[in-house]
Amino acid sequence: MTSFVSHTSVDCRNAYELSEFWKTVLGYVDVAGDPNEPGHEECMILDPETGHHLLFLEAPETKSVKNRLH
Repeated sequence: MTSFVSHTSVDCRNAYELSEFWKTVLGYVDVAGDPNEPGHEECMILDPETGHHLLFLEAPETKSVKNRLH
């Protein structure tokens, strides 16, 4: 049996800024037809080679003990 991780979600304070940072570091791109813009509360980027998505979600609470990566 094979499994495939389609996306990974990250809770954060500023979804746009974090998506832009990781897009540059990892070589990911915006999802076609759904570009990320400043002020967006949800920003998704895509690995063009593997199809893996990273989804950045703005979370209002500060991190205490909760994991931010899902």
